[in-house]
Amino acid sequence: MSAKPPPRRAADEAERQGLDPDVMGTSVWNALGQFGDKSYLERAEDVVAKVCAAVPEVGVSITRLASQLRDSRTRERLALYLTSQHAGTCQPE
Repeated sequence: MSAKPPPRRAADEAERQGLDPDVMGTSVWNALGQFGDKSYLERAEDVVAKVCAAVPEVGVSITRLASQLRDSRTRERLALYLTSQHAGTCQPE
């Protein structure tokens, strides 16, 4: 017999303690649900590999594409964050 998945164990424990088991199970699933997911870089590398397999001539020019996509995404996310943190702080002259 296999062990229960974490959301089910959380729901069982919540019920034992008189808490809402559905809310607890969902909370644990939301917190742990992405552990098996591929990272953005891994997904980008998969795309690059498929493109290179389909059109080998392109491979030379896009060998670093996956990391460049990740890096530009990170820069954009940081810029958006900084913009949101400073929104409304500048006073018009």
